[in-house]
Amino acid sequence: WLSNRIFRSYDDIVAHCFDAWPKLQSQPWGIMSIGRREWANGF
Repeated sequence: WLSNRIFRSYDDIVAHCFDAWPKLQSQPWGIMSIGRREWANGF
């Protein structure tokens, strides 16, 4: 929801983040699967 976009202003970024947050919250397992990958845990 946020990638591959050109934002017009800081307020535009904040508005898109505000809209994307509930979508991210509705997919906890998808987010956790990214964080559980070996390359993500190597830091």
